[in-house]
Amino acid sequence: MKRTLLVIAVGTLASGLVGGALAQDDPAGAEAEMQTDPGEQATSAEPGFEERDPGGASLDSSIASMQVSELEGMTVVNAEGETLGEVEKVLRHDDVGDLHTLVPVDGSWFFGDSDVALPLADMQAEGERLVLQERLGEEELDGLSSEYDEDRYSEVDGDMSLTEAIGR
Repeated sequence: MKRTLLVIAVGTLASGLVGGALAQDDPAGAEAEMQTDPGEQATSAEPGFEERDPGGASLDSSIASMQVSELEGMTVVNAEGETLGEVEKVLRHDDVGDLHTLVPVDGSWFFGDSDVALPLADMQAEGERLVLQERLGEEELDGLSSEYDEDRYSEVDGDMSLTEAIGR
C-alpha cells in the first residue's frame, strides 16, 4: 500500500512539473485548453484497463470454465511471449464488475516491485500460461502499476469458476 501511494505521489508530482513547464512555454495553448468544456474531455477519453464496460468483458473460451484457483501461480506473457509475471490472485473491479489478475512485476530500481491488475477479458490460456493479447512492455507495466488502486477491487473466491465470478 505504501509503495502504491509513493508511486502515485511521485507520478502526480512529476506530471505537475511537466505540465507547469509546458504551460510556461505556450501560454496561449494553455489558455485555449482551459476554455474546453469539461464534459467534452470526459467523453472523448478512451477507457483504461480498469474502466471498461462490463458488457465488453467477455472471457475467452480457453479460460471461461477455469477455476480461479487454477489461474493462481500461472505465468502471464504478453503478445510477443515476454514474461510479465505470475498471477497472485484474481480480482473483481468493484465499480465495473470485470475480472483482473493481480500480477506483481519488477519495478524500477527506485520503487521496487509493484502490483498490476491485468484484465482477464484480454487473455487466453495457452498451455500452462496466460497470454495477454496486448503488446505491453516494461514501460507500460510501470505506468499501469501507478494506476492500480487496491481499494477498487475485491478478491474472488478460489473455488469459483471465472464464468461464475464474472456473473456476480
